[in-house]
Amino acid sequence: MKEQIKYFTKITSIAVFSFIKINLLGSVNSIICFTIGCFLLTENVGHAAHANSGPLIILVFFMSKPLGTTLLTLIFFAPILYMILGNKYIMSKIIHLLIKDKSESTITPLLDRVLIKFKNNQPDGFKKGADLGLAKIKLLDQVKSETDNKWLKKVLSFGFKKIQLDDVDLSQDNIAFTDIIKTKTITALHNSTEPSRKAILAVLILQWIFLLLIWIIKL
Repeated sequence: MKEQIKYFTKITSIAVFSFIKINLLGSVNSIICFTIGCFLLTENVGHAAHANSGPLIILVFFMSKPLGTTLLTLIFFAPILYMILGNKYIMSKIIHLLIKDKSESTITPLLDRVLIKFKNNQPDGFKKGADLGLAKIKLLDQVKSETDNKWLKKVLSFGFKKIQLDDVDLSQDNIAFTDIIKTKTITALHNSTEPSRKAILAVLILQWIFLLLIWIIKL
């Protein structure tokens, strides 16, 4: 028990540190690019920008330099992308660590418990053309009701969302629906891609490209 507490404390600290690092880097980069971009646009627009304030400045920018202002707006809202992509990266990182370190001892037992409870609650369900999408929804609800660690539940929910049930033939009498779910979920988790920062770095580079275009095009 102490081992698990230590491990999940470590997992949580990794997630928090990664979140802070990604969003701090994104915010600093956005502030630098936005500040330089504002200076370039103000310099290019000239006296009209200095003679107005507040929303009027934005209007002057859009009227005088529509392309440059659009690019500057994209730079301004980039931190939202950093947050979204950062959360996806952190989730994939945690999934990768849990599958590598604790798959057999934590994820599989939770999966078994969820499937047993699901089967007990649906003794006659999903045998003849039932809505398989509904099965996934009920499985996700069952995961939420469990009292296990939140990271384990997130990983298992991720696995359930990834599985495809369209190819399951429920007309066969010998089919075991829960066994298929278990196999597909484990396969989906093991096939999940390793965490990558490429999308985050792409946003960072794009901000500087936008800034360069503001300086070059001057439109």
